[in-house]
Amino acid sequence: MKTRSILIFLFTLSSSSFLDLEAKTVYLRDGKVLDGEIINQTATYVDLELPNHEVLRIQKKAILKISFGKSDPQKPKVLVEQTEEPRKEQAPVNSVATEGNNPPNTGPKLPTRIVRDPLQRHFLEFYVGGGSGNLSSHTVGFFYKVQSIKNIIATDIPFVLASGPNRTSKDATSGGAAYKYKRFNVEAGGFSIRSTTSSQNVGVGTANPAIISGSYPEELRGATAKISYSFLAKPNYEFYPTLGYLQIWNKTKDDHSALLQVGNLAGNSTFHALENLKGMSIGLGFAYHFGSKWEIKTEIESITLKGSQSIRQDFIYSPVTPPFTLTELPSTDIIDWKAKGYNASFRVTYFWKMGLGFWIGIETYRWRYEFQKGDFVTYQVTTAPSPQQALIDSISQNYYASQIGSSTKATSVQIGLSKAINFGPEEIF
Repeated sequence: MKTRSILIFLFTLSSSSFLDLEAKTVYLRDGKVLDGEIINQTATYVDLELPNHEVLRIQKKAILKISFGKSDPQKPKVLVEQTEEPRKEQAPVNSVATEGNNPPNTGPKLPTRIVRDPLQRHFLEFYVGGGSGNLSSHTVGFFYKVQSIKNIIATDIPFVLASGPNRTSKDATSGGAAYKYKRFNVEAGGFSIRSTTSSQNVGVGTANPAIISGSYPEELRGATAKISYSFLAKPNYEFYPTLGYLQIWNKTKDDHSALLQVGNLAGNSTFHALENLKGMSIGLGFAYHFGSKWEIKTEIESITLKGSQSIRQDFIYSPVTPPFTLTELPSTDIIDWKAKGYNASFRVTYFWKMGLGFWIGIETYRWRYEFQKGDFVTYQVTTAPSPQQALIDSISQNYYASQIGSSTKATSVQIGLSKAINFGPEEIF
């Protein structure tokens, strides 16, 4: 009898004739009772329309039995029942729907979860996250390579990076919003990745070299917007192309590095750089849904950027013995860039009730630069060069700057929280 009851249960829930019956009462394993009509079903869930026209999605494993027909509501005719587990005591129900009277369901409110099926979903979701980030910016390395070549040509003392740049990971944050309507998705957000960088620059070619050393913060901030459409979508997975826009701000600010030449000079070096890049991204994404509880998502995008960067360095020093004459040597560079690279991400999300979700993910950005042109102002102490000399300097400096390759890389590992506002179907939690 037990085997026969189970077979009847599975056959009845799976049969297409299921929808032709007039469902009156659905009994859940937790003791709750729902009145309504079954309007849709799959192998794993049924959609129940309540008398107030609200539609609930119920997982079949949560159903104890279903009552059909026009039998006496006091003694419902039970056509489907699973007996392998004892029935829990039912919670009281304030009203029972009959053929001539269908009041709204007034039983306990059931916890629900948003349906994530890419063929049915419709919601707006916000997310925030935080964690660890590591930024390897090209700025300091590129600048000292250019300065070294420039000083060699000018028969001045070249400074080289004797140590570093060495990076220490700091924090990373992100946030944004995504609107999803079935296969269509539009998303906008922003992120910040920071590191602490240390370096030591040595003026080579002398027995007593000048040394610049210190540590300073570097930060990469970005704003993104993209759209996608799932060209291949099933209830539990989707493939989709992405098209987006990316704005980048890459900042280095050093106000505390020390300048020292033993027994001769002492002072400090300030170094401020700001890079602004923007461009388009195009890519491909894949998401796998474990029902509406879990999601694994990965994306990879090709990015093309262009923009400019300003770099300002000031040496301020004086002799360590009288007379203490203060000297300032400024250097200002304005550089135009193009860059090509990629962005890759991987995220795992658990969706809880009330539209809340918890996620963990890793994301990386990387691009290589193509030098376009630069305006380099050489250290000036007293007099400026002649126009002819300035033109020669500009041509030569642009040439050897174009021969220096550089790249920027930023990676973050974050955990976060999401909150969705639902406009589409839900299922019982």
